[in-house]
Amino acid sequence: MSAKDLATWVDDLCRAGVATVSENNEITLVSGLPANVALELEERCKGLSWECVIEDQEGSDWTGGSAVEEYAPFRAIINKPAGRVDEKSFLTISGLSQALSSNPPIGVVRVASQTSSLTTWGTHFVPWEDASEFSPFPPTKDPRKFVRETSGQRSVVDDIRPWIIKDGFSYDLHDPVFQCWSAISSRNLLRSLSNEISDDSNSVIFSGPPRVILEVGSIEAISDLTQVGFDKLQSAASWVFELPRETEMRHALFSMEFARYAGSTPNTRSAVCEASDIALEGAKAAYHLGLIDLSRDTVKALSELRKMVSEDVARASDATRQLITSVAGALSVELAIVAAKISSDVEDWLLISIAVVSLLYVAMTVAFGHRHLSLQSSLRKEWRNRVYTFLSGHEYREMVQTPLANATRTFYYASGVGLLLSALIFVAVLAANGSP
Repeated sequence: MSAKDLATWVDDLCRAGVATVSENNEITLVSGLPANVALELEERCKGLSWECVIEDQEGSDWTGGSAVEEYAPFRAIINKPAGRVDEKSFLTISGLSQALSSNPPIGVVRVASQTSSLTTWGTHFVPWEDASEFSPFPPTKDPRKFVRETSGQRSVVDDIRPWIIKDGFSYDLHDPVFQCWSAISSRNLLRSLSNEISDDSNSVIFSGPPRVILEVGSIEAISDLTQVGFDKLQSAASWVFELPRETEMRHALFSMEFARYAGSTPNTRSAVCEASDIALEGAKAAYHLGLIDLSRDTVKALSELRKMVSEDVARASDATRQLITSVAGALSVELAIVAAKISSDVEDWLLISIAVVSLLYVAMTVAFGHRHLSLQSSLRKEWRNRVYTFLSGHEYREMVQTPLANATRTFYYASGVGLLLSALIFVAVLAANGSP
């Protein structure tokens, strides 16, 4: 008896309607068991040295071979062997299917009945004895941003990574984990590539024109699409979601092309098999044509951005030069006041008034320069979110924020030094007026 044998046996019970299964990372709960099946399950777990607790519906303990049919149905609580904290483990395909349908895990997932590995953008499915490592792809755009849903319960997944097979990976069509995963993946990919979900969540709508409605709720196995259709669907989803910055455009192009070519097909299988690859080629062609026009607009926008940055740097430099001139003039006047006080008899109030005016002149120059730079900064932030969204944060920092930060830093250094010197000279004037 192995863990794989136990898992296959429990899955057979579920398919026969004898039991139901739910799992988390620590336990497997098998419910609805007749007494003889509960006893056999307990014996099978003993053969693996696994702890198995048998309870009736009231929670009474019947562990130890004491279960009798009079108190059926029973439930078995199986404690699975401890695994790594950052990994998920499932004994049965039934338990895995529930997890994939509700909250698909990201990272390594170990399944007892799996025969070969399966690697997606976000999840690495492996047999229990496999010790391989895995790093998920970076997060993609949320498909829910592109698909309209009117029902209260969302059916479109918020993370597409667990449902797209990694490029170059060869899957085993007969592996039980792949068979379970592929059916759920097909439904999720069709929902994520469509424009709208029906009220009952069983159909997807491609707006077109023409408007195409395809049923997805009946997809229970890869055979419902055929392997060819499944592979074409995977290729389309991979292209649409591979680049987060381009996903919105690619999604719109593919959904429009798919509706155009799938409009005359009678059912979901025919639409996916016959229209997916043609729609993908059409979307790619439209995308590249759009990039040509976009590149022209981008070059124009970058030229305007470069001009704007140069003008802002020049303005900051002019403000710094004006500040230095103001400080120099004010210092000259205040030094002249000190010299006049020492060499001649000048009214104290006149000298102090001139010193105050000189200090205020420097302070107002600094204030107006700061106000101008702050206004330019706020305008740049507003235009950044409207015009220059095609630039990444790193590119925008290198092209805009760093040069302007260097220019404004010089202004503020000069402001601090100028105000300090003006204040010191002002104090000197007051001191000179106070001396005999």
